[in-house]
Amino acid sequence: MIPNEQDGAPREAAPFTLPVEHEETLRTLAEDVLRRSFEILAQERVLPRSQYRPWIQMGRDYPSHAVESEGPLSEALEAALPARFVRTPMDATMDYPWFYGSALLEAAVASATRAHEPYAVTSPSVRAVVDEFVAKVQAPPATTSLQVVTDMEVVTDKIEEAAPVPLGETIHVAGVDIIRVGATPETYIEQELRSAGYDVERDQVVSWPGPVSLLVARVARALGFDARSREVRRRLRNVVTAVRLATGASASPLVTIDGEPGGVPTMHPRIRPHPPRGMRLAHRPTQLGPGDVTGLEVLCCRIDDWLGADDLEASPLGLAIGQLNRSLDGPSTTVADIVVDLSIGLEAALAGNDTSEVGLRLRVRAADLLATTEDPSDVIYQDVKQLYRVRSSIVHGNVLKPGAFLKSIARVSSAGASSRPGEQVALALDRWRDLLRRAILARAALATEASLWPLRHTGDVDRELRTESTRTAWLGHIREYWTVAGLPSALSPAPPMQLALSRETDRRPNDNDSRREAPAS
Repeated sequence: MIPNEQDGAPREAAPFTLPVEHEETLRTLAEDVLRRSFEILAQERVLPRSQYRPWIQMGRDYPSHAVESEGPLSEALEAALPARFVRTPMDATMDYPWFYGSALLEAAVASATRAHEPYAVTSPSVRAVVDEFVAKVQAPPATTSLQVVTDMEVVTDKIEEAAPVPLGETIHVAGVDIIRVGATPETYIEQELRSAGYDVERDQVVSWPGPVSLLVARVARALGFDARSREVRRRLRNVVTAVRLATGASASPLVTIDGEPGGVPTMHPRIRPHPPRGMRLAHRPTQLGPGDVTGLEVLCCRIDDWLGADDLEASPLGLAIGQLNRSLDGPSTTVADIVVDLSIGLEAALAGNDTSEVGLRLRVRAADLLATTEDPSDVIYQDVKQLYRVRSSIVHGNVLKPGAFLKSIARVSSAGASSRPGEQVALALDRWRDLLRRAILARAALATEASLWPLRHTGDVDRELRTESTRTAWLGHIREYWTVAGLPSALSPAPPMQLALSRETDRRPNDNDSRREAPAS
């Protein structure tokens, strides 16, 4: 076993050994497949390709009869590497030999097109593809998952405040690379997953206002594709959630892409756009650097514990985190759904086993546990009260009248930053979301001590909080817990949001603009 430099976990080192005689056979058969397919594609006017569309795909650009599937090449692969191509249940099957004919052809066409070389097995670019094919079948199967995420910016500590920040700046968090990609994420997508950069649509990778980063998770192990995909998606989910919890960023995935790395992928990348949110009237970007890595990795470990392996056994914290994430990237964008998500999340984080007078109980507990110098308890109390006023109108079947709704929104402390109703709604939702974020962190810290507020606690929490010494001890524990974890500022209110319409200084980003911008105060 050798260490995986990307995630710190063990990775199998070339577990499939190919005897020399089999290697020569595979090279010969691969060249035969390419020679025949090049001729057919040229006759059917599929070749030559444009430099802007070098990748081809069976069923979209060429018919299946143009390339071998189950034939001499796939038979030779099974004979040479029986352990790799053993037939097992679908979820555990590592690879399929009949995929390699089309994988070879598509990789060779793209490679020759980009190199401006003839579509022939003698071309250096095509020979390189055959070499990569031989190396690939001996290496562990690999899966890479990418996410383009808005409102994340990577700025390393070595960059001067006024100096240009180069694209490609990267930090590594819990097995995930976070890469600064500016306005050209397609270039970096193509570097990680061949052909995906050409197939992703422009409107899937651009969000305005706000920066975007590319998150990359990789797994190389002798597992089935579905098992590897679950692992890389878990890492991406944890990192996005950790950034949201630690910074209050309005980070949201725009598109997720799963596929095989390298130049000879046997499966086409799966591109899954997330529900479009339209123009965001308010947002909160965050800048991440090497100094943030330790705290974020601690949070990623905690998130795995909170969410649990079984959805039916998820802890209250897992439910609260799920509602927080859903409020940002759930399938519905209606205000009513988001309000319900946030109120459920707050109940999961702070209500415990108490079911009576939930609204009053939550605003008192939130005021006691989340108050700071810059965010007094009476303000928190009133903001949670407005959340439950709106929530009650929604879930009890009442019609949400615009006048009454906007009146409740205007009473939320953050709404005063704008006079525009749309922005006021965005600011109020953000305020409630930030209170839920901080409630999750506070509850998580208290749950670590059986003498404080464990998740299965059945005592009278409100009576304990009324005792000043107890309340002081709880607040001290919360602060100390997250300070030791490397996140001393996570419990503070998030900085004000940036407004899209009310700020005259906002402008659309220039593709060539890579200068560091300080967050709005």
